[in-house]
Amino acid sequence: MTIVFVRHAATDANEVGRMAVGAPGPPLSAAGRSAATAKRAYWRAQLPPHEVFVSPAARAIQTADILFPESESTIVSGFAEVDPGDWGRDDCSEGTHQHASLLRDWEAGRNLNAAPPNGESGDAVLRRLSEAVATLTACEGKRRIILISHFAVARMLLAHFLPDCEPPRRGFPALLDAFRLGRLENPTGLEPQ
Repeated sequence: MTIVFVRHAATDANEVGRMAVGAPGPPLSAAGRSAATAKRAYWRAQLPPHEVFVSPAARAIQTADILFPESESTIVSGFAEVDPGDWGRDDCSEGTHQHASLLRDWEAGRNLNAAPPNGESGDAVLRRLSEAVATLTACEGKRRIILISHFAVARMLLAHFLPDCEPPRRGFPALLDAFRLGRLENPTGLEPQ
């Protein structure tokens, strides 16, 4: 089985460097819809999916609908964006920088019990990702699975569920970036709730 992670296309918030928070979150911007439409033929030719899983965020669902219009998407709440709490509700970049710093700690396995004010801890993220990963790995007989989700989710998957994976470059994955996930494991030992 091959699992391909795709980061959603752009929203207005992405385009100005703000975090897009809350459910269902902002829709794709005109530029995001255009970029996804431009890549649709490539995705359909190179990676025709057998199953598509998406975050519950509007931007992830819309990206799936544009890239794979003939495929039904399954929403998996465990792949939702990491909740930055109050840091994501500020229009200033300070909250974005604080959240990025905390995410780097979580990727390195540090401060997993820490959380932004009124936000989600690294431990909570890992527990829900563990359950969501179990959903993917239970897809016996499916040869290619597409997962459309978010930046922080990708970083946590790479850091904690893919042993032997080299740390990704800073800023990866960009909007509509993709990578193949190898054998997903749960080396953290966290059990799904």
